[in-house]
Amino acid sequence: MNAPLRRLASFAVLFFFTAACVAQEQTVLRWNFQQGGVYKHRTVQRIRNELEGPQGNIQIVMDQEFYTTQRVKSVSSDGSTAVLEVTVDRVVLTMDLPTGKVTYDSAQDQAPMNPAAQQLVAALKPFVGSSLIATVDSRGNVQKLELPEALKKALQQSPVSQQQDDQLFRNFGGQGMIVFPEEAVSPGSTWTIGPQQLKLPFGTLGTTITYTYAGRVQTKEGVLHKIGINLRISSEPAQGGPVSIELSKHSGKGEAYVDENITHLVKSAIEQEMEIVVTAQGQKITQKVTTETQVQALPNTAGSN
Repeated sequence: MNAPLRRLASFAVLFFFTAACVAQEQTVLRWNFQQGGVYKHRTVQRIRNELEGPQGNIQIVMDQEFYTTQRVKSVSSDGSTAVLEVTVDRVVLTMDLPTGKVTYDSAQDQAPMNPAAQQLVAALKPFVGSSLIATVDSRGNVQKLELPEALKKALQQSPVSQQQDDQLFRNFGGQGMIVFPEEAVSPGSTWTIGPQQLKLPFGTLGTTITYTYAGRVQTKEGVLHKIGINLRISSEPAQGGPVSIELSKHSGKGEAYVDENITHLVKSAIEQEMEIVVTAQGQKITQKVTTETQVQALPNTAGSN
């Protein structure tokens, strides 16, 4: 074989192996629901709230812990949908207020003395021990959501009552249910979900999430799928209201890790920063909010076939 033919053959072999490697890296991400699977998670969230206004500066720090259990009640014959039951088992709350420190643990059920904390605890109480039932497809889209009557009544008094089923499910305890893309992905692939709209008395908030697939990585928990997360929030103020609220700055990013068989979230970490300007009666208050959220699967999380 002469030299040009040898080079051509070498390129052909190189192309074949390169194409094979690319094909191998393509991954179709789908939740692999396991009937009878039980997945327990601990969510830790720290919120720092700084207020700058005519009366000076105020700083409030709130730490929250949510313990949740997700049970796979049933799975369709083709695995394309599943019925999930999500229960909030326990809530632990700590607040550093200008008037002092406040703590609350739903396992002890002792109401705090601070009036502001009492209102927050009263809003959280209906969630503890309550379960919602969600029908979810294998991409992670919520198709149907069922709430107990007591929880429905509690939500009617809350701004989250205007949330779509998908948002409510994730805020309630389904944070780990990432929405996967329709097409196959490879490391570096991105896909976007949203914007999802939330109507509030002062305007409308839109949340858009962009995911980036980083591939399989070795961690202390084993081989996991790593997915980058970028959050973007937009705001549209309500017209003619007595209070004007403008979201002047926002950034949010993090990462999530899903087990190799794609049955549940193993861990995630997200950081967000927001700056909000509130105008009322000619006065402006600037509110800076930093939120750090970490989710970790608990040791007794397990699935069964």
